[in-house]
Amino acid sequence: MGGADAEVCASRFLARSERSHANRHRGRDPLTESMVLDQLAILVTGVIAVWLTQHKRESWRRWACIFGLLAQPFWFYAAWKAEQWGILAISTLYTYAWARGIWTYWLASERTGSAPNEGNS
Repeated sequence: MGGADAEVCASRFLARSERSHANRHRGRDPLTESMVLDQLAILVTGVIAVWLTQHKRESWRRWACIFGLLAQPFWFYAAWKAEQWGILAISTLYTYAWARGIWTYWLASERTGSAPNEGNS
C-alpha cells in the first residue's frame, strides 16, 4: 500500500471512529441497541435453564435443555457481533451439551418409555 493509499485508509478509519463515538454519546449506537435484545434473551433463557437443572422434579428438570438451546442463537449472535471468538467457540460446546439433553430427556426417553433415572431419586 502506498503512502497516499495509507493516508486515505487512515482518514476513513478515523472518520468512521468519530461517527461511531458521536452516535454512542447520542445514545444511538446501532451495535449497542441490537445487543440489548440479545443480552435480555441470554439473561432470561440462561437463568431459567440453569434454575431448571437443579429442580427436584425430573419432569421440570428435562426442560433445562430446551431453554439452554433457546439461548444459543443469542450467544452466537452476540459473540459474533462483539468479535469474541473464544465465547463463540464455547457457545458451540454449550450447544452440543444442551443438544445431549434433548437426546437424553426428550428423544431417547420416548423410545424407552421412561425418563432417565426415573425412580432413582
